Amino acid sequence: MGNYTDVELKISLSKDTPAVVTNSIQCLINSHEIDYNSLPDHNFFKSDRWLDIICNYTGLEDAYVKFDGLSLSFKSSFKNYDSPFQDFLDFIHPYVIAKENELVGSYFYEEQWNEADIIYTQKEFIIKYNPYKDELENSQYY
Repeated sequence: MGNYTDVELKISLSKDTPAVVTNSIQCLINSHEIDYNSLPDHNFFKSDRWLDIICNYTGLEDAYVKFDGLSLSFKSSFKNYDSPFQDFLDFIHPYVIAKENELVGSYFYEEQWNEADIIYTQKEFIIKYNPYKDELENSQYY
């Protein structure tokens, strides 16, 4: 069956974001409207699972996706094999408007047993695991 990754992300995009980027995000949401020849040349779109990052394979009751052209937010559950979500963060990073070290989302991988924060920095997004992992490993629920 495999392990799933749950992600919640809320980002704002610069008004100068190229149409090819916003159109690519729209393709994620409306996958039946994809013109594969118009997708940017980025590792994210080379992954077999790039369309999965906004899916809800585990039945999260509060899963959603919203995109208005300048802001994107979603909560999803998918298999992040070959790291398409990290590739998406790399793809979208140059167009994000956020403060340094701003929390923009959360990341939970089944095998890690703890949630991570997704933090924006000028250089990259950082997925930083919360420090309570040791407590979980020693608990009766692990």
